Amino acid sequence: MITEEYIEQKTKNSVAIAIIFNHTKEVLLLRRKFIYGKTEEKHRPNQWEMPGGKVKPSESPEQAVVREVKEETGLDVKVVKRIEKINYPEYTAYFFLCLPLDIDQPVSLQSDIKYPDENDMVQWVGEMKMLKATTREDNIPIIIRARRALHEYI
Repeated sequence: MITEEYIEQKTKNSVAIAIIFNHTKEVLLLRRKFIYGKTEEKHRPNQWEMPGGKVKPSESPEQAVVREVKEETGLDVKVVKRIEKINYPEYTAYFFLCLPLDIDQPVSLQSDIKYPDENDMVQWVGEMKMLKATTREDNIPIIIRARRALHEYI
């Protein structure tokens, strides 16, 4: 079935962002590293972000977020709920509550998460630490909504 979101995604750039919680209800954040020769505006060095990326024409936002999380962190996740959809002038951003496939097993950053080329740090953070760590203030209410929705799933 062709949905309104499918049509919109085919005609406009879209990104899919994962809000991933672990077994202790901490959220996963990645820190963008400085890449020599890249503009700060485009790549936002030293900024903490959630994993995610562009939606390919052949995939849904849900498929894209699962693929991007695997590429950026090495984690296999499941999408449990869409938390937010924001239409910006240049693109549409989809935010999804995601859980590791095995939520009861702690994830060791040293062995289970691969650091991608564009990030220099990966960290599970609690709410207060996240509020201080992230430089994207617009993400904080979305993460808090996802944390509230988490109670339905674990």
